[in-house]
Amino acid sequence: MKVSTLACLWIAVIIFAASNSVTKEIITIGQAHLVNGRNPISLCNVLLVGNIWGFLVMTLIFHRDWTKPKLRQLSRKHWFWLTIIALLSGALGPALIFTALDITNVTNVVLISRLEPVLTLVFGIWLLGLRVNYWTILGSFISFIGVGLTFLGANTSQIVPMMGFHLGRGEL
Repeated sequence: MKVSTLACLWIAVIIFAASNSVTKEIITIGQAHLVNGRNPISLCNVLLVGNIWGFLVMTLIFHRDWTKPKLRQLSRKHWFWLTIIALLSGALGPALIFTALDITNVTNVVLISRLEPVLTLVFGIWLLGLRVNYWTILGSFISFIGVGLTFLGANTSQIVPMMGFHLGRGEL
């Protein structure tokens, strides 16, 4: 059975959209069922399981491309940057999101995390000189405006004033 690209894309969108809410619910369930006085759902557990599943999916999709000749084509510089990117996106980013989910509202975490594509686009254009079409820039701009308007209109608890805005610890 061959699955269409569009179906895979929609499945990925649904999983990505649900991931923060599911993680928050798992954290809440863990807090209700402590083991030796601690939450059994820890950052390490979530990262390990998430990265194992990610590795399995990547293996299924890209197993034909992971050959010794192809991997040897990568220079030391490429391996260095791939390692840095893997650490940032595979460990640091999820760790920050997990921590934020533990101390703030899941809606706020989702809103703030929607800024990542916008920032990636800006840094890609600025630092790497990427050429981006009009629709990509417009979509990112609309996303940024939507997050900003939603965030500025929200009431949060545990707020701290910062430059005239009110941000919670989790959002920071």
